[in-house]
Amino acid sequence: MSGTDRAHELAAFLAGIPFFASFDESTLVWLAGQFEPARAQAGDAIIAEGDPGDGLYVLLSGRLRVSVSAAGGGERVLHDLGRGAVIGEIALLSDRMRSATVRAVRDSDLLLLRTASFKALIEQNPGFLAQMARLLIERLRPV
Repeated sequence: MSGTDRAHELAAFLAGIPFFASFDESTLVWLAGQFEPARAQAGDAIIAEGDPGDGLYVLLSGRLRVSVSAAGGGERVLHDLGRGAVIGEIALLSDRMRSATVRAVRDSDLLLLRTASFKALIEQNPGFLAQMARLLIERLRPV
């Protein structure tokens, strides 16, 4: 498969994720080229609560578990995530440390969008911030 075919295949995958669904095809193809592949083995922490944000991740395959530090020690599990989940965007938007730990429940393939590419995406598409805010509010309401 050529690089162009791969970019279009990845753009089609991204178009099916609510987080990226508002972008036109050319933006999705550009975005597809910005992602770096990442792999996590079962048990690996992809994001650790309190660490600085370096980008956001999209889950291609596998299973992730989101947890936060519990009062008195240990962790409190918030939820599990599957294919198409976006993680790490809160730290990018707030310029704060990671708010939760995300671990691979089983071997997982992800895509990493680094901070610089994320900022370029926002500069090119300022309306994206409003869409992100709506999606984050919907996701955080149950928590």
